[in-house]
Amino acid sequence: WDDLVNPRYDFENDLHPEGTGDGYDFATYSHQLYESPPYDGILISKIVVEMKKSKKAIFERLGVHRYLRVPREFPIMGDCGAFGYITEEVPPYQTDEILDYYQRLDFDFGVSIDHLIVNGVLKREVCLLLDKKGEIKKISEEQYTKLLESGEATEVKSIKRQLSLFESGPYLCRQEIIDEDERNRRYEITINNARDFIEGHRKGGYRFTPIGAAQGWSPDSYADAVADYQKMGYKYIALGGLVRTTSADIIRVLEAINKILNKGTQLHLFGVARPDAIEEMHRLGVTSVDSASFLRRAWLGASANYHMLQEKYAAIRIPQAEKSPRAKKMVREGKISLEGVKKLEEKCLRLVRSYDRKGCELDEVLEAVMVYDDLMGGNRNGHEQLIRKTLEDRPWEKCQCEICKECGVEVIIFRGNNRNRRRGFHNTKIFYDQFCDLFGD
Repeated sequence: WDDLVNPRYDFENDLHPEGTGDGYDFATYSHQLYESPPYDGILISKIVVEMKKSKKAIFERLGVHRYLRVPREFPIMGDCGAFGYITEEVPPYQTDEILDYYQRLDFDFGVSIDHLIVNGVLKREVCLLLDKKGEIKKISEEQYTKLLESGEATEVKSIKRQLSLFESGPYLCRQEIIDEDERNRRYEITINNARDFIEGHRKGGYRFTPIGAAQGWSPDSYADAVADYQKMGYKYIALGGLVRTTSADIIRVLEAINKILNKGTQLHLFGVARPDAIEEMHRLGVTSVDSASFLRRAWLGASANYHMLQEKYAAIRIPQAEKSPRAKKMVREGKISLEGVKKLEEKCLRLVRSYDRKGCELDEVLEAVMVYDDLMGGNRNGHEQLIRKTLEDRPWEKCQCEICKECGVEVIIFRGNNRNRRRGFHNTKIFYDQFCDLFGD
């Protein structure tokens, strides 16, 4: 929701025209660059809004639709942004505050306050003792240290291994476990907040549609939460905490939920839009998803930065010499001059543009790009074949989206916000077109 580019950016000289920039007042959203938005709605997390005081002030003054420059009928969903406070004891918001926030800023959908249940915040290290009788006991850190320093017990990596070898102790081991008490506490916080949220929504007569945020750790726990939410009166339920879960495990969660899902209850998946599983997700009751992964893939990783319907391509990496931390370090250490870095950079850009116009050979531009990539700490063995494939196929010529037609080869160059985000916008549109092909417009 906060990804913007300069519509008049000068790619040839890497400059913002005078009086312009990437700031909110001038810059442009993806849905302003395309004839129609490459998504059906936008999700905004409150905790992200609050990261920038200047933007928060504009946001509060304008409301969500004017801020995002979309028509009033374009749906906007709001949530609290649980990943932003995942390590906190409790969420930083109160239900009354969130109800008022959604209503005042004119959201179409508002999500209750949840608290994430993921292994990263549930893992705890415990000290274990395997005694001579073969019994495992949990002991304190002080006891552990005392037994280890006195030589009364031997430290091992796995007590289970000692048991499998039929070796009696005493053995000591530090082991990570899931804190079930903390897991259950977060589950109850989420459910209680959902209950308060829908009761407050009824009493306050709010206009936005309430969505209950559900958390869990297993198919049954998610299904139990959804069953409770339906009893509370929710017609729209969002499943959180599944971003790092495999598609197969998400399907198992949805299968458990589907058994108790009421007709007419809508399901949303937070952060999960998997092309390989989305039809099955829909069959099992999912009616909406959100994801920024197609956008972010434009600048994350090295092999799939530019998407087409049947293929994904590596972007051609030509980072800006004066902004690259790696280049600055090498200049400081006297390994190369800044002028030397700039010459290599300019050669790459010149040759890539010439290749686009069919003015030079593939091997010539590839070698220049790889020399610069090596200088910037790249992996020639890993990157060279990927870049060759991109240059051979020339995918930027085949795409008929507004961004690719306007920017040409610039969209596939990995270099700064205005190229990288445009490539992310393109990726999002490719997925959206794929999505529409599956489900219709």
